[in-house]
Amino acid sequence: MTLPPLEDSTTCSTYHLTRLISHNGKHTGSGHYVAHVLVPGQPPSSSPPQWIIFNDKKVAELEHPPVKHAYLYLFQRTDTLGASSSSSSSLLRPAGRRRPLYH
Repeated sequence: MTLPPLEDSTTCSTYHLTRLISHNGKHTGSGHYVAHVLVPGQPPSSSPPQWIIFNDKKVAELEHPPVKHAYLYLFQRTDTLGASSSSSSSLLRPAGRRRPLYH
């Protein structure tokens, strides 16, 4: 399944789904969580997109991730792709701080 890109009208930014976490089980407190990752480097419009499933020690290609039933969705902002590391790292620091928030 391919999702259309999300657009943020306040910043004129576009986001593409790149990862999702799904859950197998009756309740969030029990069951099993699985990661689904879009293969990096392919254009967002590639059809069909290639995905990889990470299920403990099992890693495999996946044609149709459970997009409609995912527990957590992760998007990538496409207008920052290729930006210099100094500009992207400044997004992690509040104004006035000289150290990065994360080491």
